[in-house]
Amino acid sequence: AGDVAEISIKGVLTEKLDFILWLFGIDNTSYEQINSALAVASADPTVKRIVLNIDSPGGQVKGLFETFAALDAFPKPKSVRALAASAAYGLAALGGTIEATNPAATFGSVGVVASYFLDEELIEITSTEAPNKRPDPSTEEGKAVIREYLDAVHQLFAEAIARGRGTT
Repeated sequence: AGDVAEISIKGVLTEKLDFILWLFGIDNTSYEQINSALAVASADPTVKRIVLNIDSPGGQVKGLFETFAALDAFPKPKSVRALAASAAYGLAALGGTIEATNPAATFGSVGVVASYFLDEELIEITSTEAPNKRPDPSTEEGKAVIREYLDAVHQLFAEAIARGRGTT
């Protein structure tokens, strides 16, 4: 609209568009779509600033940090109109000034989670040199290995959000 590029980010965030989400009628925006829109807006001399219109509960880690990098590198002014949680809040945090879309708008829910469906019949054994390759989430030791990984991703996530908000 005029000299403002509006980028719509709606639904579950995934690296690529997800057919299963589409099949069940669940809104989905891919990081590929966001990165492409940022590239187009960056290259267009008539675009003076962007607005990220976010309505998302968050999504996958895969592809998120590349999109953080694209937002960090975006050379024009940015702002956000949002209801944004989890990964979507990460995008909003790097998108500039955040404007609530309504009085009940939600921002935040900073965290990282992994879900596992356990099958009693599946048994996996890893090599001696890679004991943590397939941790068993049904044991406390396995949960500790998984949590260590999630904590490391959380640290990266929190650092990106802090950078976007101009704090530590």
